[in-house]
Amino acid sequence: MEKFQNNKNQDSIIDILKDTPDFERISNKIFSKKHNSYDLYSLAFGVIQLDEICKLTDNKITYDVDLINSIVKNISFEVNIKNNYINKGYDLELDEIKEFKEFIENTIGEMEKKYCDEICVKDILIVNIRNYYYIKINKKEIDKITYKFILQQEFKEFCYYTTDELEDVNRKINQCDSLITSKETKILEYFSNKIMKYKEEFKECGSLSAQIDVFLNFALISKQNDFTKPKITSENEFNIKNGFHPIINCIKEKFTKNDCNLDKKIMFLTGANAAGKSTYLRQQTLIALFAHIGMFVPAESAEIGIIDKIFCRISTNDNLIEGNSTFMNEMTETALA
Repeated sequence: MEKFQNNKNQDSIIDILKDTPDFERISNKIFSKKHNSYDLYSLAFGVIQLDEICKLTDNKITYDVDLINSIVKNISFEVNIKNNYINKGYDLELDEIKEFKEFIENTIGEMEKKYCDEICVKDILIVNIRNYYYIKINKKEIDKITYKFILQQEFKEFCYYTTDELEDVNRKINQCDSLITSKETKILEYFSNKIMKYKEEFKECGSLSAQIDVFLNFALISKQNDFTKPKITSENEFNIKNGFHPIINCIKEKFTKNDCNLDKKIMFLTGANAAGKSTYLRQQTLIALFAHIGMFVPAESAEIGIIDKIFCRISTNDNLIEGNSTFMNEMTETALA
């Protein structure tokens, strides 16, 4: 944790981490073959982001640079798209099909203008409904419709029509969509199969990303709240000087810091109602826990022996932040029962 606390690149690491995906979740989707194109892109982009973090933290990850760069370059970063997720330049035949589809779709505007001039109606629209084009005409204008317009659906204020010419456009566009979907699916499967070979490497990436995230947060919290590095010893001791509760100290303006010395292995704690007994117990428990997970502790100094178990029974119904003790809450509940 000290490595992150003394790291001058904390802000840069935080900015990069914000764009780093959840490796474990995405990896599970990919390796169980329940992923889409965005998941594959996110995983590859995340590896590149993690590599940048590693350069700032003296860590190292192993991955296929060419494969990862190829995925980021050739797969779209857009979310929830069923096709057109392979970027231009990867497959020439695919690019030609997309260009032909775009050309066909561009003729629809010309077709719309032609129909307006043909039947002298200004508000004819060719609309796309579920990937199929229809001619939308107001019912007030239907007396001008010629024989070439074929009624498809009638509503209260307008009707949908088609023509042989528009049907031909729809057929060509659907053919293009089928070819695009087929080719893009094969390309996605190709990249997915390549990724499958590096299952263990991505697990390591997820583990390292999680560790960096956790210890960077530890470092920031410790710095912001004046935590100190504990001394872990092999002795049977628990000596805390000027300790404080990490949560209540942030909320209450006046929190009296206190010591704790358990050299005699046992302590009887007594005091009046709302004197802070529960807070004191929780505070020592949190200090012990923080020290054993590699975090600095809320105290001026701390010498703590190895602890393998924590037992601390406190009523869950108190509200220390609002100043209501365990006893106060229990009496309130009794009165309202």
